[in-house]
Amino acid sequence: SGMMALVSQPLAKAFWGDESPLGKTMYQGEQAVTIIGVVDKLQGAWVDHENFEYSVIQNIDFGGSSSNKSYMVRALPEHIPALEEAISKALYAENPNRVVENFQTLTTIKNLTYSNHRLMATVLSIMVVLLLLITALGLTGMVMFNIQRRTKQIGTRRALGARKRDIIEYFMVENYLICIVGGVIGGMLSLVLGQQLMSLYSLPMVPVIYPIISVIGLLVVTTLAVIVPAAKAANISPAMATRSV
Repeated sequence: SGMMALVSQPLAKAFWGDESPLGKTMYQGEQAVTIIGVVDKLQGAWVDHENFEYSVIQNIDFGGSSSNKSYMVRALPEHIPALEEAISKALYAENPNRVVENFQTLTTIKNLTYSNHRLMATVLSIMVVLLLLITALGLTGMVMFNIQRRTKQIGTRRALGARKRDIIEYFMVENYLICIVGGVIGGMLSLVLGQQLMSLYSLPMVPVIYPIISVIGLLVVTTLAVIVPAAKAANISPAMATRSV
C-alpha cells in the first residue's frame, strides 16, 4: 500500500486552512503521502519547539535501516496491562531473535515530558501561597498597629454610641477600599502587560477572568486578615477614650 498519514488539526489548518485535508497529498522527500485522517490534538516530543502541535502519524517504520525500532499500539485502557505479553508473543513469533524491551504508555511519556514544567508550576504555586500568607500576616500586623494608634478614636466612637458591629464595619470598609483600588490598578496593569507579551512574543492574552478571580481572592484573604484585629478593636471600652494613650 502507498504511504498514508494522520495529521494534527493545527498542521492541517496551517497547510490547507479551513479546507478538508482528507485525500490531500503531501511529500516526504519524493515520496507522496496521502492524508487519511485528522487528529484534533496530537503533540510532538519537544515541548518547547515552535512546531509542537504540528504532528504526523505515518504507516512506516521510523527506525529506517536501523536495528532499533519503536512501534505504537492503540488500545483501550483496560487492555493495556495484558498488552506487553501479547505484543512480545507476536513479535517473537515473527522473529525469535528479537530483543523486546521498554514498554511505555503515552501517558507515562507525557508525564515525563512535562515533569519539569509541572515542577516549575508547583514551585511557583507554593511561592504564591507563601506570598499570600506573608501579605496576610503583614496586613494583620498593620491593622493591629492602627488599632493601637487609634485606640482613643475608637473609644470616643464607642462613647458616642457606636456599636461593636459599627467598629468592625469601619475597619472592613477601609480594608475593602484599599484592596479594590489596588486590585483594579493591578488588574489593569496585568492586562496591559499581557497585551504587550502577546504582541512581542506571540503569547496568549491573559483571560480577563484571572484578574477578577485575583481581586476576589485578595478580598477573601484580607477579610480573614482584618476580621480578628477589627473584632479586638470593637471590644475597646468607651472608658478608653478618657485615658491618655
